[in-house]
This record gives sequence, structure tokens and C-alpha cells, in this order.
Amino acid sequence: MDYLAREDNLSYLNDLFDRVRQKRCSVVAPVRGRRGVGKTSLVLRAAEKNPDLPFVYLYAFRTSERDLARRWGEEAVRVLGYRYSPSFKEPIDVLRFLFSESEKRPLAIFVDECPDIAGVSPAFWSSLQCHWDLSKDRSHVLLLMGGSNDIAMRKIFWDYDEPFYARHNALIELRPFRASVLETQLRKANPKMTARDLVLFYAMTGGVPGYVEKLLDAGAVDVASMVEAFFREGSFFIAEASLMLADELRVDSHHYAFLLTEIAKGVTKREDLQKRLADVQVGGYLDRLQYLYGMVKKVEPVVPMGYRRARYDLEDPYLLFWHAFVAENADLVGAHRFDELKRRFYERWDDFSERFRIRWLREKIRESCLYFKLGPWWDRRGENEIDLIAADEKGRVAWAFEVERAGGKTDPLSLRQKAAVMQGACRSLAGFDLRTKVLTWDDLLRPVEEFAPLDRA
Repeated sequence: MDYLAREDNLSYLNDLFDRVRQKRCSVVAPVRGRRGVGKTSLVLRAAEKNPDLPFVYLYAFRTSERDLARRWGEEAVRVLGYRYSPSFKEPIDVLRFLFSESEKRPLAIFVDECPDIAGVSPAFWSSLQCHWDLSKDRSHVLLLMGGSNDIAMRKIFWDYDEPFYARHNALIELRPFRASVLETQLRKANPKMTARDLVLFYAMTGGVPGYVEKLLDAGAVDVASMVEAFFREGSFFIAEASLMLADELRVDSHHYAFLLTEIAKGVTKREDLQKRLADVQVGGYLDRLQYLYGMVKKVEPVVPMGYRRARYDLEDPYLLFWHAFVAENADLVGAHRFDELKRRFYERWDDFSERFRIRWLREKIRESCLYFKLGPWWDRRGENEIDLIAADEKGRVAWAFEVERAGGKTDPLSLRQKAAVMQGACRSLAGFDLRTKVLTWDDLLRPVEEFAPLDRA
């Protein structure tokens, strides 16, 4: 994987190594990011670039407390070059030993998947608070704490009631690749890349580096090869979402899975979701999926209309794709009927791809920094809807976009009429130069400046 896409993160990590090395101080830095985003790879890369600083990698295996202490102890002793290992009964004993060693020479420590330690050693975090507070002023250590479970990471470092609250003095947060990076990666692998290839690549990976790498390593760089790589026996992509959901949710409620699948199918209004799940109040489940688990987002008209008619969508493109084509066809997956699964994908993809084309365009426009107000619009009754509005309030220019529907069904005149209705109903758009455009597949590969110029007509 090309580390140029992570050069800012890598530079910041190198600065932290330098701070510990040169200023002889101690730093705690959470390393946050979803599964597959490249946390471990980034830290290991930074360690390679700083070979003079001993680097201890400690993974939080889900094992017994004594066994984890033994594994950590062996790794610490190996890195430090000692012939014999002290006796460690608990994982915290290893860190206490390393803090003591760092008084003699600077060290870097990476505890990977650190939230899992609490299940192995319940007293770990309170003990770490005590030992860190006592040793940080005389030790010289870079303590990196990585975790994929965002809820658990927030609880450890940002929950006032937790023992390690606010002990960090740096933060590394990794996100999926930006639109431009994802396009560059695929174009390098497939110089003849089409917009259809790119949209499916985005849908299947969500820009997550680990997923991108797996498709590229498999030579899956066009629609046909991506479909073969995704929908097959033993597919990483089919199994990954189940593991992610089990790790993130950690609750046994079929209501969450049902709501995620329904939203992926296009049932996005709260009242419609309530009808589909009539035996419970969906509000609490949707709130937890949004605010606690970060899996869904509330979508409102980008131009304020003075009414509350929010809709819901999945945050993660990969999870949206998985729920639409894997969870919805769980019977076929269980029966290993992958040929039928691929047939159903091809049957639905042209229509379903509209959602991903809109998402891709939104990300591309946002990255261009030409328009800062981005989002869909619909009226109170839902009779008039526009896929994407991009507005520049300073230049008083706005674009109303719709993506070309399967079979070329989108009517430019209808779009102009809906845009006029929107401008007439929204005082905030008064005086704007409002333009409209139906975006084709080819437009997805063009620079934003070409299909949405900012200059006033």
C-alpha cells in the first residue's frame, strides 16, 4: 500500500518519536480508527523509520492474564536484549518494567487493541493510571494505545469516570482514504479504469486501506473481477462485516441487524422503519446506532426548511453494500449459492449504484473545497427531491445535481422545475445563481471545476 496517502499521519508520528528522543519526555497517544484502516501498519512503519529507539509491540491477546503477561514479557525482554526475563504475573507488570527501563533510555511501546485488555485483566486501567502518574515525569516513553472499537476507545480516554481519563497528550486518528487517493490507487492498478469500476471499488471498500489492498492484491480492478473476488467461497469481504458488527455492537439484538438491513434496502424514513418494526419503538435503537455506535447518520435537507423530516443512512459505504447484497441474501450465502448471489447483484446494481454515485460525488466535491454546503433536498411532502445540492454562500452560487438514472430516465427539465420550487421555498437561497445539471457516469471522473464551475455566469 502506498504510504503517500498517510504522509501527514506518518510525519506526526515521527514528531512524537523525536519528542521522546530529544526532549526526554513521556507521551501517551491513542491511535484510533476502524478495522482495516491501517493503524498497526502505520505505527510499524514509523518504528522502522526510527530504528534507534527500541520499539516494543504488545498485542492484547484474548487469553488468560498470566499468559498475556508471559507473552508481553518475552517480547519486552527480546527487544531490550536481555538474556533472562523477570517474572511477570500481570500485563501491568510488563509496562511498569518498561517504564522503569525508559528512565535509562527512551522507548516506544505500542499496545494494539488495548480495549480488550480489560476482559483479560480487569484492574489493568486503574493500575496503569497509578503507575503512569508516578513514572511519567522521570521516564522517557512513547506509549501508543491502539484500538478499533471506537466506543471502547472513547470510554477509556474520554469518559470522565474512567481511571485513564485525559491522560493522553497526543492523538492519532486514521480515516479511510479520500476520494482522490482511492481514484489514484485504482488508476495505478488499472490504467483503463472506468467510472463504473471506480464506483464499485468505492462501494466494496469504502476507502478502507486494508480492503483496498485485498482487492488490488487479488487483481480485482474492474467490475467483473471485483464481483468475483467479493462474492465467492471463503470471501474475506463476506465474513468481515459479521466480525465487525459482533465486535462493535457486542449485544444480542436482532433489531439492530434488521434496521441496518432495512436502511440499506432504501427504507430511510423513521415512520417507515417504525412500520416495519411495529413491536418496538425504533427511536431508541436508531439513536444508539447513530450516537453510540456511529453506524447510521441522520440526513436532513441541506437547505433549512423549518420542518423535521429526517431520514437515515448508513455511515460506512462498505457496510451499506454488505447489508444490501450479503445480509439481504443470507440464505444464499449459507447455502453457498454464490452464482445466484452474483446474478442478484448484477440484477440490482445499476439501480442501487445511484446511492454510491451520489456519495462519491459528495466526497469529491467536499475534497475540492469549492462548496461547503453539501447534501440532498426534499420538500415537506416528499413530492420534490434533489439528489445533491452544492452551494457556495460567499460567491452566491449553487448547483442542483441529479445522477443519471438507469436507462437514462432523468429529465433535465424536471430537475430545473424542482430546483425552482426549492429556491422559491428557501429564503436562504434568494439571490443565488442556481444552476442544474444531470451528472452522467463520465462526469464522475471529471474534475469538480469542470462539471461544477464556481464562477458566476
